[in-house]
Amino acid sequence: MPDIEHSATAEKSRDTFGCTLGSLDGSETIAGRNIVFHHKFSLRGSPGQVVMDAGDGFLVGVSMRPNHRRQVVRHRHVEAREFGVNDVYVRPLGDDYRADLTGSFDFILAQVTSSGLARVADETDAVRVSELAAVASGRDDVLGGLFGSLFASIGHQRERSALFVDQLSVAVGIHLLGRYGNGRLPTTRRRRALSSRQTAIVQDMLSAEAGGETSLGDLAKACNMAPAALMGAFRGTFGQTPHQFVMQRRIERACALLLLPEMSLKDIALDCGYSDQSHFTRSFAKALGTTPGIWRRDRLS
Repeated sequence: MPDIEHSATAEKSRDTFGCTLGSLDGSETIAGRNIVFHHKFSLRGSPGQVVMDAGDGFLVGVSMRPNHRRQVVRHRHVEAREFGVNDVYVRPLGDDYRADLTGSFDFILAQVTSSGLARVADETDAVRVSELAAVASGRDDVLGGLFGSLFASIGHQRERSALFVDQLSVAVGIHLLGRYGNGRLPTTRRRRALSSRQTAIVQDMLSAEAGGETSLGDLAKACNMAPAALMGAFRGTFGQTPHQFVMQRRIERACALLLLPEMSLKDIALDCGYSDQSHFTRSFAKALGTTPGIWRRDRLS
């Protein structure tokens, strides 16, 4: 009997977005810069009825699977909506929300408060952006790609560095303001470069950070720049993002250590900031097209 009662309670309990917890097969949350991301899915179908009280800010959802349908109740009227891959909705959270969901369910959500949106606008020099326009449905491949890359390493959470989450959050924020914001982004974005002093600062911070815990905010603060401006200047200087810079330096160091036969692959992985040997092997193979063991054998044989 206790097990049956617990199961019934789980079916009735809802998360912050009104989904019944017992109907979800997976739920993951990542706190980004000014934006909180959620991945929720059910391989068994959909979470049925979603009921959510009014709140603050905006919710942006992208469907990662086709054939999702919902009946949204608005002011006693029912609106039917259908979502395919990368179809998006933007919903202000100021009103209560109720919808009946059917079909496959796999959504990535971005939740941003009003104050969070103001910070995003301030960091990107956006002019008079105070809200996101409501969108019932529509395709947005750029946003789908950004969201998908954030959750691509699901099951390997330690591989998702603060730097990667930060810079992706900034990219998402810029895209949301440009496409759905009620203001406008700067009309001219001159690609600037870091000064020699700033270049030395970021190189020192990123080269010393084997564990990848340096955030975009840390770099921006050290260079006395806004995070969005720092990203643009970093690309203008190095031709890559800060996260790509770190990943390249890790691979370069790993190659040097692989030429030392006394070092094990496990020790090299930890020395270069990877969470474990399997993480090292996946990253190395993705970068160079072969495994660390084969790369070492070919050069030491």
